[in-house]
Amino acid sequence: MSKAGKNVTVLVADGHEEIREAMCEYLNRIQGIHVVAEALNGFEVIAKVERLKPDIVLLDVALPGLNGIETARIVKRRFASTKVYLSTLFDEALYEKEAHRVGAEGIISKSQLKRGLASLLRDAQHQASQ
Repeated sequence: MSKAGKNVTVLVADGHEEIREAMCEYLNRIQGIHVVAEALNGFEVIAKVERLKPDIVLLDVALPGLNGIETARIVKRRFASTKVYLSTLFDEALYEKEAHRVGAEGIISKSQLKRGLASLLRDAQHQASQ
């Protein structure tokens, strides 16, 4: 938690229910982290970010409807202070340039999900405590 005692709030978006649920379950076990919403597609993400203003949005690159890259671009343009991280089953190097181009803070390989999320959250909690 930050010095003010505020949890880092997270929205998790993934089109695969099992992956989304696993990410939420893992994140909610971490002290100082609170998953405030889940989304199935990019359109839901934008509506929920607008309403809930989470600190972090985790987006699957391959979201149905509006893909993760395009969703990240819209979120970063409309909610610049929200941190956006993309996740992918594929080699994250394939999407690094695109992630950077749309303003995302980083990309996480789903094959290394726990390690990637742990690193991301340590950074977020550190920033929240400053």
